[in-house]
Amino acid sequence: MISIIGLENIQEVSEGDDIANLISEAAKKQGITIENNDIVIITHKIISKSEGRIIDLNKIKTSSFAEKLSIQLKKDPRIVEVILRETRRIVKMWNNHLITETHHGFVCPNGGIDESNVQGSDKVVLLPRDPDNSARKIMDRIKELTGFKVAVIITDTFGRPWRRGQINVAIGAARPWSNIESHKYSYCG
Repeated sequence: MISIIGLENIQEVSEGDDIANLISEAAKKQGITIENNDIVIITHKIISKSEGRIIDLNKIKTSSFAEKLSIQLKKDPRIVEVILRETRRIVKMWNNHLITETHHGFVCPNGGIDESNVQGSDKVVLLPRDPDNSARKIMDRIKELTGFKVAVIITDTFGRPWRRGQINVAIGAARPWSNIESHKYSYCG
């Protein structure tokens, strides 16, 4: 049997917050016991916030390339500059859309830059630098706090080119029940 349980009442996350502890405490408050072989799925945004991956656009110096693109894309040149910094290559540009490949290898809109649900009007959230490592740290910390071995998946919402709607994609993962040290995930992106 599979049960999917959303945790409620997790505080606004700030740099340095212990995500595993926030999850553990929220579960306790809801009467949920974290157990062996559970899978904990976390949106990248709280990971990124706890890792300080927030950019203040007021501190961004824009390149001439970002300025030119911003006119074509009808976007803030500071956001375009941040997108370019997070991008390995531009895959496609059309209308107001910029599809990129991130340094991680994810193909997604705007280099994975997220402008929503950030405190302050001129701030954006970047993807975690190493989502697999972030997942591993949270997995180890949950074991430390609860004594149980869980898998951790870090997700992001991606739009899909030429399709309507959004999908959730695993951008990082860690699992305790595998003795495979090095592996590649098949990301949908």
